[in-house]
Amino acid sequence: MTPGTSPQPLVPPPRAAVSPHPITLSYRDPTVEAEFWCWSFDRNAPLIRGGWAVALAVLAGLGVVEWALFPELYLRLWAVRYGLIVPVCAGASLPVLVPRWRARFGRRRLQEIIFGAALVGYAGIGWIGVQLVQTRQTQMELYLGLGYMVAVTMAYLGLRLRFIFATALGLVTYVVSVWVLLSGPSERFAAVSMVGFGAMANVFGMFGAYTLERAERSHFETVRAVQDARARVDALLSCVLPDRIATRLKAAPQAIADSHDAVTVLFADIAGFTPLSAELDPRALVALLDRLFSAFDRAAARHGVEKIKTIGDAWMATAGASALPTELTGAHGSAADAVAMARLALDLRAAVQQVSEETGRDLGVRIGIHRGPVVAGVIGRSKFLYDLWGDTVNVASRMESHGEAGRVQITEAVHDALGDGWRCEPRGPVQVKGRGAVDTWWLLAEEAQA
Repeated sequence: MTPGTSPQPLVPPPRAAVSPHPITLSYRDPTVEAEFWCWSFDRNAPLIRGGWAVALAVLAGLGVVEWALFPELYLRLWAVRYGLIVPVCAGASLPVLVPRWRARFGRRRLQEIIFGAALVGYAGIGWIGVQLVQTRQTQMELYLGLGYMVAVTMAYLGLRLRFIFATALGLVTYVVSVWVLLSGPSERFAAVSMVGFGAMANVFGMFGAYTLERAERSHFETVRAVQDARARVDALLSCVLPDRIATRLKAAPQAIADSHDAVTVLFADIAGFTPLSAELDPRALVALLDRLFSAFDRAAARHGVEKIKTIGDAWMATAGASALPTELTGAHGSAADAVAMARLALDLRAAVQQVSEETGRDLGVRIGIHRGPVVAGVIGRSKFLYDLWGDTVNVASRMESHGEAGRVQITEAVHDALGDGWRCEPRGPVQVKGRGAVDTWWLLAEEAQA
């Protein structure tokens, strides 16, 4: 973090709350609107596909009814039904019914495709109605009445169009029905009744479509808020625990303990921090420590190393408990975890030196590294903490405490794991409590960087 900048938040901020337009019900942000319709299609896909399948079957099957009821007209009617209406609706159904076509056009455009096809289909049905109303057959009025009810139901509910499209399609259906009535010799009372009935059907249809879409959007907003909350919790959990451990803990909240035969453990401690804490006020002290440890965290992420915890002004990390990408280490024949940790240690030393120069304070860091078997995991039932246990951890801590400011002390196990390509200076044996004399080296540099 550069001077004068605010620290990055631990978790992403929640997305801004959204609310639809009170009339059109569309969101002002087109990205959110597209997100809603994709979510809505995925949620209602079985209903939408079923509705389209039924609609295509009805459109095609009505040709048989026309053949039976209107034998003198069916060829002319079939020319429009099977030459225009059915092919257009069948083409529009491809993105709805076939995933490959849906991926090509995108779920967001399905509304426009369905609306356009429905307009063409309803116009064709209107023309068929005009032809039928002129026959003056008694079964014609029943046929057209049932057809109008089906058309209105599909417009407002069956096709699951957005409210504004459903309303437009319903009004088109109403206009077409009036056109059909005016084209025939219907009695004035029957015509007025049908016009009034159609108007009421549209009012109820608009109310149903509006209520349905408003409820759908309300559900979407709730799901979106829950997803935001879950993402923030997961992000916060990933700041405390390694991702693999957090996943296991969420799946089964119980103690986790994994044995690792060979991992590298690092301890880093800010030298002279105790007297410095007496000079600085608490805010400045915490800001300085945050600046140092944030630089440490970034360096750890860069090298694929897992930070374990901070203890006061000490910082702990491990490498090897999880897989390390070879491109991060470039360890040709060497232990990848040891190489990653050695590079990290040199970066930590450089980071402290940079902060020392920028702040004008005499800062140094003691770093100790050891390699060996550990047990890693999470214990307890509250305030979870991923930690390491074992002699390897104790020796790494002693390497730091018995080290010197500005230097990186490593054990023989780390020295052997690094192999060639590193410049080290023998320090000799160091007395470690509980272990006796331990041979150590000062890590100076990587040969390619020397």
